[in-house]
Order: sequence, then structure tokens, then C-alpha cells
Amino acid sequence: MATTPSFNPNRYGDALELTRVTPDKFPNPQLDLRGATVLAIDNLKGKEYVYNGKKIFLSPIQYEQYNDSTLEKYVFTNREGAGVYTNHAIQDIYEP
Repeated sequence: MATTPSFNPNRYGDALELTRVTPDKFPNPQLDLRGATVLAIDNLKGKEYVYNGKKIFLSPIQYEQYNDSTLEKYVFTNREGAGVYTNHAIQDIYEP
């Protein structure tokens, strides 16, 4: 049941590294970002993150909002955020 991590487990901050969603990086957001946690600016209810040395407040958005060009969106560089530290072989639900 061993899994090989796709990250450096000694650099914890790398799991929370953010990438800004732009049309040149993600031309079709609903397809390109499927399965990823997409966050948008939310100064009222958002959690605090650091992007390029500045504090920003982000909260997750719904799948239907992925194509909304009025939102400033971010995604975790590794697509999972802190979830990369989960041992999926043990903690995911088993379906025979």
C-alpha cells in the first residue's frame, strides 16, 4: 500500500503554491481545470493565502463559474493543495 509522492515532502509550503488562471494557460477552464480546486477573490468570507508576496483572500467557486471572466481565479499549482499529503491508498473510499 505504499504510494510515491509527486512532491517534495520536506517543503511544506510548496503544496499551497498558487497559479493565476489566465486564458493563455487555461484556454478552456471547464475542461482544463476539471477536478482541481479553483479559488476566486473573496474579501468577505475567503481564507488568507499569499500570492507573489501579497496577502489575498480566496474561497472555492462552483464548477459553473469556471468560465466567468469577471472573477479573478487561482488554482493550486499541484491541483490538490494540501491534499497531496493524503495517503489516497488508505484514506479514499474503497469501492469493489
